[in-house]
Formats: sequence, structure tokens, C-alpha cells
Amino acid sequence: MPNAEDACEARQAEFIRLLQGDEEEQWRLTYPAMNEGRRILPNYQGHFGVYAVNLFILDLLQRNFPMHQVELGSGELGCVMNAQLDDGRPLYIKLKIEDEMIVVMSFHISIH
Repeated sequence: MPNAEDACEARQAEFIRLLQGDEEEQWRLTYPAMNEGRRILPNYQGHFGVYAVNLFILDLLQRNFPMHQVELGSGELGCVMNAQLDDGRPLYIKLKIEDEMIVVMSFHISIH
């Protein structure tokens, strides 16, 4: 049985594929993640709002940024990245796949 890190790494290609898709059909941010993302990352490589957050996460995934698995409150499994912004602040990102859609559940400053 693969360990928790391997389970998230195995989903990496699927995360990338979905984040590269249409926002309405293949990816979305929860309201808290969207609000925090707009505040934390108002502009990323010329993109704004949810698209800046999407591109930031996509860049991390394409660089094989490490992820680990977490159990969500519903019993489902999600994947977490503990990243760092250019200014040194720690960033917590939690993702899950639901109905063939990637959901960015968390995008906030925090050390978890």
C-alpha cells in the first residue's frame, strides 16, 4: 500500500490537468480560499484573483513541490502543500478532487 506522500504524488498529473482546464468545469476555489488568495496573492505573473492562485498552485505542482495526504472532516482524503511566499511567509494549500474537479479548499498563511 502506498504511503500518504505517494498517494498525493500519484495524483499530481491529475491535479495539473484539472488546473489547466476551464474554471467552470475543472477547478474551483472555496470561498475562504478565494478570499484569502485574493488578499495574499493579488497579482501573480500578470494574473489576478482566482487565476493568480490557480497559476501559483499549478507552478508548484509542475515543479514537483512536495505534498502530503490529510484526512478531511468528511473522511475523504486531501493533499496539502506547505509552501513559502517570496516574502518568506508560510503558505498552507489544501487540495482535493471531487466529481472530476479539483477544489482548492485552503490557501492561507499558516504553519500546519
